[in-house]
Amino acid sequence: KDNHVAPYVPAGAQDYDRGLHVLVGEERFRGKAYSQAWFRSATHYIFLAKARPARVVGEPKRANTAIVRTSVDVGMHLETSAHIMFLWSFYFPYEHSMMTMNLRERLFKDYVFH
Repeated sequence: KDNHVAPYVPAGAQDYDRGLHVLVGEERFRGKAYSQAWFRSATHYIFLAKARPARVVGEPKRANTAIVRTSVDVGMHLETSAHIMFLWSFYFPYEHSMMTMNLRERLFKDYVFH
């Protein structure tokens, strides 16, 4: 709730939401094979480190289609309402972003143990 993204979260930020913002500097660690592994691992770690967070929220630049696609591939979803997928984008003063989110129950049910 205390993050600059909180006002943009549909239905409001929840207590114990965690944000995920990534920056990969070295070219050799970029690309689908690496990014899916570290993205999934970081999300998994966030949920394992503390029991309270129910959601991991991301806000990649809308123009960064590679990271948006990777986010969805590893279990993040474009923010949903009543289980209907829609594109949630918003403007920070400095960039046009998309809202991505992963729910604890979704990660453990659909992605980690299969």
